Amino acid sequence: MSARKDVAAALRPLVPKKWSILDADRNIDETTEIALLVSQRTIEPAPNAAGNHRATLRVYVIDPHEDPDAAEDALDDAVELVCFGLDTIDALYWTTAEKVIYQGRRAYQITVQAFTVRKD
Repeated sequence: MSARKDVAAALRPLVPKKWSILDADRNIDETTEIALLVSQRTIEPAPNAAGNHRATLRVYVIDPHEDPDAAEDALDDAVELVCFGLDTIDALYWTTAEKVIYQGRRAYQITVQAFTVRKD
């Protein structure tokens, strides 16, 4: 699997089952629950590990509420849950969680670094 798919799979048991987790860039369909979208942005050699790679990913935490107050409250809780969950995943760390608008919806964009090894 790719770092993108690995991160998406690792997040599944850490968040509520009703949330959707998407492991590819795409338009978000209408939803009534939080959606997570995992997108790989770059891959490069790991700094001190020959043969390993470091992938930079973005994990978007996307809220479906149209009411700004409801969206803000839900996002406050959701981004904390996701960030604490990311803290538990080996070979991965997150650096920032920045509030953004994703396809007209309130969201957080979490920048993640994941380290991978060659799988033969």
